[in-house]
Amino acid sequence: MVVMSLIDADQFVVLGRHEFHLLEDSLRPGWYGPAGMVMGIVSLVDLVLVLVTKKRQGLHDIVGDTVVVNVAR
Repeated sequence: MVVMSLIDADQFVVLGRHEFHLLEDSLRPGWYGPAGMVMGIVSLVDLVLVLVTKKRQGLHDIVGDTVVVNVAR
């Protein structure tokens, strides 16, 4: 996707790394941080379940009532 904007050369500003991150943080919606936290927790729970369940099922497998079956060819 290409985004073009009409900015004159005198309006163009070069941001340093710190300023860029401040601008980026200010543009994120309020739910962005909590959503990332929830996704991290769900991923961690999924990994732990894969490691400890007998059938090596993740959270998504348990919720969806699915099992991966390996068939020898």
